[in-house]
Amino acid sequence: MMYCWAVDQLQTLISREAEVPEGRTLVDWCKFFRDEAAKYGDDRLNEIGGMDDNNQPLVVEIDETKYFHRKYHQRTWREGHWVFGVLREGRANVFWLK
Repeated sequence: MMYCWAVDQLQTLISREAEVPEGRTLVDWCKFFRDEAAKYGDDRLNEIGGMDDNNQPLVVEIDETKYFHRKYHQRTWREGHWVFGVLREGRANVFWLK
């Protein structure tokens, strides 16, 4: 279930793949996954920036983009995903927001 949720599958597909009936249980699990992912991101946000070993401020570069696409053979746009990238001392972190 967690893998299906992480790759952004619809709940109907998650239900079929994990053999869990659609309904409250599936919704609760997906909410749990989302809450845990948010906690993980919140815990890691405190690690961005700060001071180096010489007590100098670290330079942090942040950029964002939104990925979206059209539905197949239609002119309507589907809602996309925001992606935030953080670069600090040559180490990159990427955050997906839904």
